[in-house]
Amino acid sequence: MKQLSLLLLPLLLFTTSCLKSGNKIKTEDITTGEKWGIQIGSSPAEVYGQLQELDEEKNVSGVEVINMPLFDNPASVGPSITLYQIISLEEQDAAYPNRVLIAFNDNKVKVAAGTAMPDSVSRWPQNAADDKAIIYGEAISTFYDKLMDVHASGVLNNYKIRLGAKALATAYDPRMATYTRWRISFFHDGILSTADLYFKSGALERIYHEYTEM
Repeated sequence: MKQLSLLLLPLLLFTTSCLKSGNKIKTEDITTGEKWGIQIGSSPAEVYGQLQELDEEKNVSGVEVINMPLFDNPASVGPSITLYQIISLEEQDAAYPNRVLIAFNDNKVKVAAGTAMPDSVSRWPQNAADDKAIIYGEAISTFYDKLMDVHASGVLNNYKIRLGAKALATAYDPRMATYTRWRISFFHDGILSTADLYFKSGALERIYHEYTEM
C-alpha cells in the first residue's frame, strides 16, 4: 500500500477484524452529562480541548468534520490548511481524475500523486522549480506559500481541495465551529469506538457512540 494510505491502515484492520468476528455493534446516545470528559453543552472550542485530552489517553485518530465542502483554491482555506492530517487535491470533470495527496506529519510534508491509488513522489508538480514545488520531506512551514504559487501557475485550475481529518496535535481551527457534526474513532482496551458529536446553536447537543467489543 502506498505510504500515505498507511495513515488509514490501523482503522481498516480493526474494522475488518470486527466484520470477520461477527461482533455485534452496540450504541449509546448521550444528551446530558459527559462521555470521556466531553461535556454536553460545551462550545466547539471547548470540545476540541476535551478531545485533545481524550487523545492523550486513547489515541484518537483525529476529528473528521462531516459535510465540509470542497474548496476552490488555497486562499479559501488559508494557512490553517496544515492543521489537518492530510489534504487531497482532486481534478474535476475527468474520466480518470488525478489526485495529489499531501500529508503533514512530524512537521514534514509527504506527497503522493496519481489516479485511484496515488504513488509517493519526490516532488509536485514534477517540472516546477525547487522554490515553487512541494517537495517530499520538506518543512511544513513553507507549504502554504508554495501551494499558493502552484495555484498561481494555473496547475490547479481544474482542481478542488478536500480537507482530511483534523489533527488533534495541532491548534483548533475556528472554521470547525461552522459545522454541526464531527466524528472521532479510536481503539482502546479491546473496544473499537466511533462517536458522532452533534452541535446546535454553538454548543454540543449530543454524542452518538457506536462501539464493538473485540
